[in-house]
Amino acid sequence: MQSLEKTYKNALEYRRRQEFLWDSMDADLFADALIEMISRKKDDVDVLRFGESGDLRHQADLDRVDRVAERLHEHGILTFIYTASEWLDFSDVEHITVTASNDGVPRGSRLQRC
Repeated sequence: MQSLEKTYKNALEYRRRQEFLWDSMDADLFADALIEMISRKKDDVDVLRFGESGDLRHQADLDRVDRVAERLHEHGILTFIYTASEWLDFSDVEHITVTASNDGVPRGSRLQRC
């Protein structure tokens, strides 16, 4: 199976731009931009899968996703992620449904197994 970067020539560049934007904004600014973008959609958005499996690099990413999810929830949008990031502390996650794809991820009230 070919990687996305080989199949889709601009995938890596696109992913790097997304990471730059994510790292350049705080959670509230990112949420505001996302909410504005969603408001322009023809179809309603009520669920958002955040990132790709394994995209949580560190605790700050998880905390930021939870804050973005809190803001999206105010607009009726549920947020979920898949992760195998067992090194993160999920105990304070309040606004994301976390599906753990690794048995090493500790169980919590917002965690489920795939």
